[in-house]
Amino acid sequence: MLNEINLRLYDNEVVSILGQSGSGKSTLLRMLSGLIAPDLGTVMLGIKSLGAESADQHGVPDLRHFPVAERLPKYRLRAAGAGSAAAGGQAQTLKMLDLVGLTPYRDAYPRELSGGMRQRVGFARALAVEPMLLLLDEPFSALDVYTGEHLRSDLLRIWSTRQIKTRSIVLVTHSVEEAVMMSDRILLLGAGTLDGCYHITQRREAHPRGCSR
Repeated sequence: MLNEINLRLYDNEVVSILGQSGSGKSTLLRMLSGLIAPDLGTVMLGIKSLGAESADQHGVPDLRHFPVAERLPKYRLRAAGAGSAAAGGQAQTLKMLDLVGLTPYRDAYPRELSGGMRQRVGFARALAVEPMLLLLDEPFSALDVYTGEHLRSDLLRIWSTRQIKTRSIVLVTHSVEEAVMMSDRILLLGAGTLDGCYHITQRREAHPRGCSR
C-alpha cells in the first residue's frame, strides 16, 4: 500500500526506486504504467490521466516459440494497434536489435541465447514500442556482474545519445550501487511512504526540483 506519495518526473532523467521487499516499489511502478489505478489521487503522463483501464490489454507473446527477429515486430504491431505500423515494423525491429548488439542472432531462438542475450531481447522489445517513459523492474538482478554492467552501460549509452525516443527512465532496484551509477535521482520507499529523495550529481546536473512527501 502506498500513502501520500507526490512525485514528479522530468524529461531527460533516470530515477531509481530503492526500498526493502514489501515497501511498494513494484506497486508504484505498476501505477506509473497504468496497470493499476490509485484509490485516491491521479497518475498523469503529460496531460493524460492513467488508470487500470489504460493498461495494454494485448499482453506479451510467448517468447519461447518465435525467432528473435519475428517476435519483436509482432509485439510492436500489437502494442501500436495500427496497421500503419506494419511498414516500419521490420525496420524498427532490426534497428533495436542492432542497438542492443543482437543483429548476428536475429534468426536465433530463445533456447539458443544466453541469459544476457535474452535480457537484451527484452530491452529491444520494450524500446521497439518507443515508450515516452521506460519502466524497469529489477532488469539486471538475474544476471552475472559482468553481463549486468555491460547491459547497464549499453542502456545508458543508447538513451543518453538519443538513439531512442524515450524521454525518462524509472528503475526499481535493490542495489544502491546500481542506483547511484545509473540515476539522476534516487527515491527511497519505506512501508509505502516516500522516505527520501536524493540527487546524484556525478553523472548529470540534478534537476532543480525535488520530491514532495
